[in-house]
Amino acid sequence: MEETSELEWSLPAILESIQKPTLTASTRLMIQSDGTNLIEEEAKAQSTYLIAQVIGAWSETFTLTLKSFDPESGILLDSLSLPPVVFQLCFNLTQVCCDVIENLAC
Repeated sequence: MEETSELEWSLPAILESIQKPTLTASTRLMIQSDGTNLIEEEAKAQSTYLIAQVIGAWSETFTLTLKSFDPESGILLDSLSLPPVVFQLCFNLTQVCCDVIENLAC
């Protein structure tokens, strides 16, 4: 394993349905950095959630994309990309939470 002096951060992501007990089969959670797909998780029949995690340098940004496919035909039904997630060093936890919410445009 190569050691690096650059500091890193971790982005965990959990996708769960709030309207149904399970995710629609073929729902996908993808995390990209600089246009490169780093991880892709796909819901199987009866999946209740998807989990993904990436680790990157402090200067790295990640984009989360959710895609819904028809389980039978494989046709893309819907796609949503969230605004890029960036690491911002802050000593105030309240500010960190506000920054995350602001970046998601909730």
